[in-house]
Amino acid sequence: MTEIETDDEEYRPRLTFNCTEKQFLKLQEIIPWGLKKLIFQNVAQDVIEGIEKFGTVFIKAALDRKLRYGIHKEDKAVTSREKTTNKKEVKK
Repeated sequence: MTEIETDDEEYRPRLTFNCTEKQFLKLQEIIPWGLKKLIFQNVAQDVIEGIEKFGTVFIKAALDRKLRYGIHKEDKAVTSREKTTNKKEVKK
């Protein structure tokens, strides 16, 4: 993910949108504490990159809910232990 740089480190723009109460409560339930901000920052960056690469085709696909998740069987969930330890294996 590409970081957006600003001259003023104190400036923190925000992006807000309306959702249903049901969506809000479900997001609260299923997203682990502390990860919501990071997830939505990544989603925002993916949208930027998608529009830059595909233009209005990406926008239409998003509005038609035709974007794909891109998750493969080989991908695995990160456990809380992996998040905190994050140790590299040393091959001998």
